[in-house]
Amino acid sequence: MDKAEKYFLKNGTFHGNEIVANTRRLCLMNMFLHNIGEIDGEATVSGNDSLIAPPTQTVDMVLANPPFGKKSSMTFTNEAGEQETDDLTYNRQDFWATTSNKQLNFVQRIRTMLKTTGRAAVVVPDNVLFEGGGRNCASEANGNY
Repeated sequence: MDKAEKYFLKNGTFHGNEIVANTRRLCLMNMFLHNIGEIDGEATVSGNDSLIAPPTQTVDMVLANPPFGKKSSMTFTNEAGEQETDDLTYNRQDFWATTSNKQLNFVQRIRTMLKTTGRAAVVVPDNVLFEGGGRNCASEANGNY
């Protein structure tokens, strides 16, 4: 490998998102220990919620192990000072389905990240693409309506 290829492998190849601060720190430390990224450079793993907005770039390959929790929710304190949760539904123009199902939202996110010829390897539970009856999400993901 020449110098430019080594630099790209170290600083431009791997990117990700993790909203849990401690998990993100462990990921960044593991990457640094494997000589990926710089300790004082721009972080290769963002702390932002990746489901909020469309991706800023498309990629050739996605390798992902998204959360297995079924529902996205936000915890807040109501007027009485009690903790409550509210299901989050991501309504994005680049998603084929509007849902609070976190597993399906991550599959949709991964699809939007890929270039036309891109490939993805994703770990998801058995039922994520086929639950709920009616048209199945796997057909919709492939554009087979």
